[in-house]
Amino acid sequence: MKKFKFFLIVVAMMSLSAIPIIAATSISATPYRITLVEAMDVLYNNAIGAQPKFYVVGNNGDLESSANITLPVHRRIILTIISYDGGNAPVAGRYAKVSGTVNNEITIINGTIASGSNTKQAWLKKVSSVPVSQIIHTFTIPALNINIPVIAGTTEIASLYINTTGSYIWRCETACGSAPDGWGGAMAASGWMMGNVNVVQK
Repeated sequence: MKKFKFFLIVVAMMSLSAIPIIAATSISATPYRITLVEAMDVLYNNAIGAQPKFYVVGNNGDLESSANITLPVHRRIILTIISYDGGNAPVAGRYAKVSGTVNNEITIINGTIASGSNTKQAWLKKVSSVPVSQIIHTFTIPALNINIPVIAGTTEIASLYINTTGSYIWRCETACGSAPDGWGGAMAASGWMMGNVNVVQK
């Protein structure tokens, strides 16, 4: 009987040794960081003139196209949005609420383009919504229920997780482009105020 028990223990140990063990410090535990820069007055074409535009900050610091943004699945994402814009733009009230981030919050840091007495907001605060009157753009992925309202002249930091792979449309939901209604030009151009988010295994 003792030999039989010993045999079972040895077989069990050999079986367990075949199971790969993932260390707690694996790369998936490291946050994935991505920074978007939103600039105003970028030449769209000679007929329309200047338009706002989202860029991705590349690994070497260059501003790259936001037409195709790649994000990892099942991993904490730290998304930073830096706005160098001014003013506000018409937007539906529902886009004033933060959604799809951890605790449905973002951290706002005032002062991207503020100086001197132009510092009306707190320098650092967590919010779950912002006043509609202060929104200049949004970074919204409708299919994933992610919405981040962007206040002009601020840096905003969001923490989020995406739990499904696939390709999704991101867009700005403010009427900040050309044409009388604000929905022309950049609003309909990939890499300006819209594009794709590709969620993949990394």
